[in-house]
Amino acid sequence: MKALKLTLAMLVLGVIACNPKANATGLAKITQLRSESKLEFAQVNLKDAAQYLNSGQRSLERGDYKKAIADYSKAIEINPSYADAYYNRGIAHAELKDYQRAIADYTKAIEINPNDANAYHNRGNVRAELKDYQGAIADYSKAIEINPSYALAYINRGFSRLFSGDDQGAIVDFTKATEINPKDALVYYVRGLVRHQLKDYLQAIADYTKAIEINPKDANAYYDRGLALIELKDYQRAIADYTKAIEINPKDANAYSNRGFALIELKDYQRAITDYTKAIEINPKDANAYYNRGLARAFSGDYLRAIADYTKAIEINRLHQNNRN
Repeated sequence: MKALKLTLAMLVLGVIACNPKANATGLAKITQLRSESKLEFAQVNLKDAAQYLNSGQRSLERGDYKKAIADYSKAIEINPSYADAYYNRGIAHAELKDYQRAIADYTKAIEINPNDANAYHNRGNVRAELKDYQGAIADYSKAIEINPSYALAYINRGFSRLFSGDDQGAIVDFTKATEINPKDALVYYVRGLVRHQLKDYLQAIADYTKAIEINPKDANAYYDRGLALIELKDYQRAIADYTKAIEINPKDANAYSNRGFALIELKDYQRAITDYTKAIEINPKDANAYYNRGLARAFSGDYLRAIADYTKAIEINRLHQNNRN
């Protein structure tokens, strides 16, 4: 029997303010803004610079990044040593994907204040966006040197290590992040994904389980724990996990397909057919679902319908191949 292709859905993290299903690169990102509410300037021109900084903050929070950049530039024009203005302008440039200017601004902020861990961290994020993972790792490491309790820097350094092929280094960083913040379900989940890829299924299951304990509504953790359980041929528990994933997200075609796969392994062909049928209903272009439903029908003696499913799978695969060509 041809096994259903089971693949890990790699994590994509969203933008996070101050504390990651990142964004495009899987990076958590600090976006807290700096204002001058705690500082008083004796000179009028410095007060003007602070006003531009605060105006830029309001623009940035509204998503008006060009206006924010104009305000921060005016603040810098008044006060060329204004580290916070460079820092915030770097955020605005990064939001516009103008990464080189963002790097330049964070670098200037660091020159003015070499102990700014957040500036190193954010520059690391931008370098990671540019796939300069070694440069990003260096920045995250500097942020950690300045602030050894910087959980987010460990997380993002872990991602950069992962993307550069250092799986074990990534696990070390994610582990450190869990020590600093043991309630972060997502870090356990991501560490589980890495261990899963390394075929350390028992440790991956332990991580998925911890993520579920912290966040019982995490459909992805149930889904991927189900994958690991299938690898260990623990089909009953895998079925229970996919059932839970479907309960949380009833539109997940892959969860139905993978539960169907486990049911085939247990020779429960009729229930497997039902699951593949549901997967096809959600995603009519899933050739694997047709193929595996064909297997279940063939095993249950329904050869004509099995042939129809195999034929449909062939048609979909041929169409995909033609589209690629």
